Amino acid sequence: MPATLKPWLYAMLLLDLCVLIAHTVLGKSADGTLTFFDVTQDGGLAEVMGYAKLALVIGMLGSRAFRLKDWSFTVWTALCTTLLLDDIVGIHEKMGVVIARGLGLPRFLLHLRGRDVGEIIYLAGVASVTLLILALAWRRSERNVRRANLDLVFAAGIVAMCGIGFDALHEGWRSPMAPRELLALLEDYGELVALTLLVAAAHATSATGLARPAAWVRVRERVLDAFPAPRAA
Repeated sequence: MPATLKPWLYAMLLLDLCVLIAHTVLGKSADGTLTFFDVTQDGGLAEVMGYAKLALVIGMLGSRAFRLKDWSFTVWTALCTTLLLDDIVGIHEKMGVVIARGLGLPRFLLHLRGRDVGEIIYLAGVASVTLLILALAWRRSERNVRRANLDLVFAAGIVAMCGIGFDALHEGWRSPMAPRELLALLEDYGELVALTLLVAAAHATSATGLARPAAWVRVRERVLDAFPAPRAA
């Protein structure tokens, strides 16, 4: 099968583009209030689509974990389920407040609030635990499973860059060179597109024919060669 994008992936990217067009055309009402189509609106179209994508990822990785009985896919399923519940309920925001109060965090660089730093600490803790468990499962995983895990880490890293990195900049950046509205768009719309990549990575755990950036493929294979699977006795 040729290494090319699947038609369904093209369709998802087209839907993402339609969300951006709807945001531009219908994002604000006549009186300037945000509508359902605004990308940054809580409970808006972009957020609902993000929930749907995470649910799709959970379904695919959960099925993969059940078939292969591999810890790593179980960990990814649990992580994505946690993230979905977190987005719906706002767990990281509540934990950010708790951590900020518990540690007495002041206002930091880039005008970040203590609760913003608390959220970053909480999410960094979740990521650290996930990576630790994946590292423990690494030695028992076959090369193709390790390859899939690295693809998922790459896609999840992009999601984190948008959802956490741009969020921090949006909350704390004060410069006319990068308006907060633009940073908010990069955060929410960037996360939506990144979730499409995560769906692709999850689908690719049990399918072929999805192209990867050549530079990433080289890095991924070098990592796999540096940490080979233990030979069977």
